[in-house]
Amino acid sequence: MSISDLIKLCISSWDHYKKYSKENGVARKFIEWLNDDRFGIDQLKKYAENITPYYFQEKTMEKILEYSLEGKILLIKAPTASGKTEIPFIPFLNQLCTKEFRIAPRLIYSLPLRSLSNVMWERASVYLLGTLIRVFDDLGEIEIFLKEKGWFEKNILKLPIGLETGSLIKEGDFLYGGFITVGTIDAIIYSYVTQRIPGGLRNPRLSLPSGLLSTSLFVLDEVQMLQDEYYHSPRILNIILNQLASIHMPIIIMTATMPNELKNRMLLGIDYEEIIELQSRRGMVLIDINFLKRKERMLRILVQKELLKKIENNIELGKHSLIVVNKVSTAIKIYKEISQIFGDKIVLIHGKLNVKDRETAEEKLEKEKGLVVVATQVVESGYDFDAGLIITEVAPPDSLIQRIGRIARKTGELGEAFIVDVEDTEPYHQKIIDATKNLLLEDEGLIGEALQNMEKSQMLLDEIYKKEYVDEFIKSENLKYVHSLHYLHKLRLFSLPPEGIQFTFRPEMYVTLITTNNDQLSKIRQMQNNVLTRNEFEKFRETLEMNSLNVSVNFARSLAEKGLLYGKLDTSPVYGEGLVRVTIAHEDKKKQYIHPLEIWLLEPQAYEDSLGIKEV
Repeated sequence: MSISDLIKLCISSWDHYKKYSKENGVARKFIEWLNDDRFGIDQLKKYAENITPYYFQEKTMEKILEYSLEGKILLIKAPTASGKTEIPFIPFLNQLCTKEFRIAPRLIYSLPLRSLSNVMWERASVYLLGTLIRVFDDLGEIEIFLKEKGWFEKNILKLPIGLETGSLIKEGDFLYGGFITVGTIDAIIYSYVTQRIPGGLRNPRLSLPSGLLSTSLFVLDEVQMLQDEYYHSPRILNIILNQLASIHMPIIIMTATMPNELKNRMLLGIDYEEIIELQSRRGMVLIDINFLKRKERMLRILVQKELLKKIENNIELGKHSLIVVNKVSTAIKIYKEISQIFGDKIVLIHGKLNVKDRETAEEKLEKEKGLVVVATQVVESGYDFDAGLIITEVAPPDSLIQRIGRIARKTGELGEAFIVDVEDTEPYHQKIIDATKNLLLEDEGLIGEALQNMEKSQMLLDEIYKKEYVDEFIKSENLKYVHSLHYLHKLRLFSLPPEGIQFTFRPEMYVTLITTNNDQLSKIRQMQNNVLTRNEFEKFRETLEMNSLNVSVNFARSLAEKGLLYGKLDTSPVYGEGLVRVTIAHEDKKKQYIHPLEIWLLEPQAYEDSLGIKEV
């Protein structure tokens, strides 16, 4: 069986898995899906026979095999919904079939956001099972294989796919949790530079994550989302990529919307090959900018009968409708307003939800049809929606292309997109938003053309992200970059990390917050200075993890100023006894000071279930 056949099987597996989940209202029921008469192995094999892989997919996979020996960096640029995601997985998983590990023994797949990593972990699991369908004849043989490997015990499937999202609570796999690891780029980079090590500097194996990364196929997906207001992350990533390229490590970078300024700064001094897929085989999207012309904003237009009717029609057709805004506070306001209209057919997704609420929202999206999805930038990439309508606030062109690219993703589908004005430009630069508005008003068809054609997309991006703009962003913040550069230059393999120098991958470090209600906070308070057994601590930590979220240090400090943080949580092992001590520093709120990579308990009134952290 050729690599083309494996592409077909994996695409078919993902399609059928999604259909099974929606039809049965379930999520992550992998074995049950494979055993289903309508969507399981027999049906997806038949469906796979009718799939024609993109020529661009096959050509790119050949390049991966070719460059795997050279260790060259491959930059893949292709429109949204063009089949990029399968490209690194298929040649890697094909090694299981050929038993020739020419590319790498491990795959590390990075994404900019925690929510995207969760979705990709699920997709990686389905692709692995799709590969096993190619190797074995039926589910019985697959189950025997899984049990022999210890991946399927007591009817619980535990595939060797790690998930690294940078949690400060849950003990991460630190890149050695499976032969495939999916994670946030932050978690992977901080592991590489010895900032996230189990047991901290006491661990004699603190160089193990960097060793594992350097012997893996390293994928950086959706890199356009790393453009911060100072271009800090792209410049730091350039230094790290230069280090990894110097040892001929196979690296794949993927994007649909990468301005040349970002490419030039991220890949400065690096030998790479660029593969561009110009055309997209996707549906058509009708884009309406009349609301933008009239300077109308989201809250005002959502009460219009014509627009509400379009949303209701989508619900009846079983398709999602997306409402995407630029700020969490706006998303929460809209959710509250239209919940009265759409009831339980509405779901809210943004970056200030705890793990439990975010997973509940994502499972609802996976299991149900015809939802109204109110969201922020977190849905710009990675989410494979079955959506027919989007209403979005104006945003930078790469964000608009990605947002609108969530709908009408299959050939023959027709979608509608409405772009509306914003009250203020945060979190984006005013110059970028103003320039985007001007271009859209000059040429109404610009975004639609960019959605279908990479050349048009590139021209639009480069018209907005000009060198003088980026130079101006960089000048406004340089000290953190200098510190991080100094850290990386002093970092040595098999040595302790440099002391007294702070490394930051993003312009800001993060803090983990634990959301609580009155009962939960009372129980946690009772643990003050308690010593827990390892089993007790694991249960405690699991509860904390489900109620956790990561925020920037400055955001946490703004919460502290409002008196919304209860205290700092610390855990420490009692050496030689297998116990863990839990301490809570409940200081005078006026004296609270937040440092990076700390864990803080939120006051109960600061968080509302399903809505997230209240506006500060």
